[in-house]
Amino acid sequence: MSNVKRMFIIFAVFAALGATAFQAVSNSLAPDVVYYNGKIATVNAKFEMVQAVAVSAGRIVALGSDEDVRALASEDTRLVDLQGRTVLPGFYDNHVHINNEMGSAPDPHALDLWEATSLDEVLAGIRRKTAELPKGEWIRAELAYTTGIPHPFPEKKAPTRWDLDKAAPDHPVMLTRGAHLMMVNSLALEKAKITKDTKAPGGVIDRDAKGELTGKLREFPVRKLITRVMPPVPRPDPETAKAGLRRFLEGLLAVGITSVNAAGVELSRPDQWRLIQETYALWGEKLPRLTVQARLWPGYDRFENLKTGAESTIRELEAMPFRTGFGNDRLKIGAIKMSIDGAFSGPTSWILPPYPSPDYQAGIRIPEESFYQVAKRGHDLGWQLGIHCIGDAAIQMCVNVMERILRESPRADPRHYIHHYSVLPPEETLRKTA
Repeated sequence: MSNVKRMFIIFAVFAALGATAFQAVSNSLAPDVVYYNGKIATVNAKFEMVQAVAVSAGRIVALGSDEDVRALASEDTRLVDLQGRTVLPGFYDNHVHINNEMGSAPDPHALDLWEATSLDEVLAGIRRKTAELPKGEWIRAELAYTTGIPHPFPEKKAPTRWDLDKAAPDHPVMLTRGAHLMMVNSLALEKAKITKDTKAPGGVIDRDAKGELTGKLREFPVRKLITRVMPPVPRPDPETAKAGLRRFLEGLLAVGITSVNAAGVELSRPDQWRLIQETYALWGEKLPRLTVQARLWPGYDRFENLKTGAESTIRELEAMPFRTGFGNDRLKIGAIKMSIDGAFSGPTSWILPPYPSPDYQAGIRIPEESFYQVAKRGHDLGWQLGIHCIGDAAIQMCVNVMERILRESPRADPRHYIHHYSVLPPEETLRKTA
């Protein structure tokens, strides 16, 4: 039975109550708004197109012809003529990052190089920045990042420490391209006490054919060696952060995205979750529905001792006063987010041999046993798992661990999943995934 027919039966029942009673009841049951004279894609099994749709309290209550759906309206219902235009369901983006969208505070060390298209332009920008800062002050430069393109410049090579030394011999420089690739000069390496003998668990410290440091650092475990000796990045004030998040989310609405998944927010940091909640308390009804994943870092990204990392992260997880599903239909908590490997942009995806080049090294950020301990505890506490895996080796390990967890602790419809799933894994892993 169609929604339209159901509504007509309800109206027919109350017709017996008399004209006055029927008018009061029909007004309360009538939709808030009816969109008509359109081409509305229902996306049902037959992908039917209809002329009109009725909405009540933010939910679709009827679809059908202009005549049938408009008949449901009361004198209080708003009628919108679509003038023949097409209406699609809102799009859902399952992977956005919102931390950097919360605005920024003034930072004298920051250098925006997003418009640079060549190595010469990058170095020229760094030279100009050195004139603004006293010798010895850090320069924190950032390049544009395009997903899936491993080379940041037309020259198809990242700048070396020797390139950066020419532009800034007296200033330590950190140059980043996205989250997975960092380039630094010799002074930065010196301040971080990184030598050619430094080992890099879970990340890559690049060396040339002679074993000399190139200044290229890949992944969070080695990035932290640099960032921990730098001035902290100034945080924006709360009002700036909320306004920035609002602008970003409104921009998504403008292109038809009505629901999003924020892939990794540190919910154990009360300020981040509070800012998101306050943003939705102020403007939530006019923003996309937002699901926020809880970001955890049990591996080399944060810890050198993996036993300590797993234990600390489990305590953090157990202290959270919520789990997957907490919230409402505008803002809610989603899955746990952990990152097993790096990305193509390093490149640091964890792939199975043979590697694409002799100098390729996999970026294993969370080894299997550490991942299992935290994921198992999260599963047992009722969390969903949503795990970052780019390479086929990372996918294989993650699927095996999820299989083990579900075998040891069966749970109805846990809906664990993997982000990205970029490099096709072996057939056995595909079968397990299915």
